[in-house]
Amino acid sequence: MRNIPGPELPNTSYVCPPGVIRRSAVTALIWKLVATIVLAMLKRPQLIHGLLLMPHGIIAMMAGTVTHTRFGVTLVAGSVEFFALMGSPLGVDVGAALPRAGRLLLRACRKASLIGVMSSKTARFLVDHGVDPCRVALLPNPVDLVRFRPSQSLRIYDVISVSRLTPVKRVETVVRVTAALRPHFPCLKVAVVGDGKCLSTLRALAGDLGVADCISFLGYRFDIPDLLNASRVFMMTSEREGGPMALAEAMACGLPCVASKCGMVADLCTNGVDSIVVADHRDVDGFASGVAALLRDHDLRKRMSSAARRKAETLSMERAVAAWESAIGRVDGSESLYEG
Repeated sequence: MRNIPGPELPNTSYVCPPGVIRRSAVTALIWKLVATIVLAMLKRPQLIHGLLLMPHGIIAMMAGTVTHTRFGVTLVAGSVEFFALMGSPLGVDVGAALPRAGRLLLRACRKASLIGVMSSKTARFLVDHGVDPCRVALLPNPVDLVRFRPSQSLRIYDVISVSRLTPVKRVETVVRVTAALRPHFPCLKVAVVGDGKCLSTLRALAGDLGVADCISFLGYRFDIPDLLNASRVFMMTSEREGGPMALAEAMACGLPCVASKCGMVADLCTNGVDSIVVADHRDVDGFASGVAALLRDHDLRKRMSSAARRKAETLSMERAVAAWESAIGRVDGSESLYEG
């Protein structure tokens, strides 16, 4: 169930509301709920599953309840989905007490047969808040290891960042790190890949800090593997992530990464082995120190490059399919899905 059809995939079909229905978010949601109920009654699926708690997880729960079908949800953004029902606001403290709406959603989630999560941190949050571990499964997104793989390309950029240019990605930290590194690396070249509402602000900040000439804002691109392989170090400065695909794809290309400790980073990255993990996304000095160490030490980059690729290989499509098949096959709750 999507607003518009997705890519062609084996054994996959899309059901989308008509264009006139999509003009109103409310009518589109009602249409999706009714369509899901009708499809569940006709197809009798083993599981109705929604990606993101709001709105598709709630639709799955309601349709499952009406049709007496098991339902599930994947918390793509992590535990923040119980604190910020829509969007990606800044400064959300997931260690604080849950708001009333979040408590109601958590109560509903306890009835789900399967709750997919991107990180062990989110799994622990759910279990700590009373969700049966038998219903929680670690299901990170897979990486296309054929498309994203190391190559012997000419390294044009010293540092690359790939993300949506939105506030929660904190790409301004990339600009500030560039300014901190510039005196030590006069020929520094940085690529910022992506588009979003923060682009003009980031350009202005680069100008104010005197680094506009060494940062290339490349916009939305389809040649991400080529750009990654044309770079030496990947930097991710997000305040919050679920399962950061850009980071995983960079590691698949063999890039040592300097990343903020959020979302799946604690599961995917081993500090000092395949990456440098910075505890606080606001720590400009910490990011600058990590990037500088990698740029100065070719042997360190080479060791971390090999380790990063090996770690990314744990996110293969084959492993992801096996994990999903195992989780769906055990939705009767007879065996624990989460081993943490």
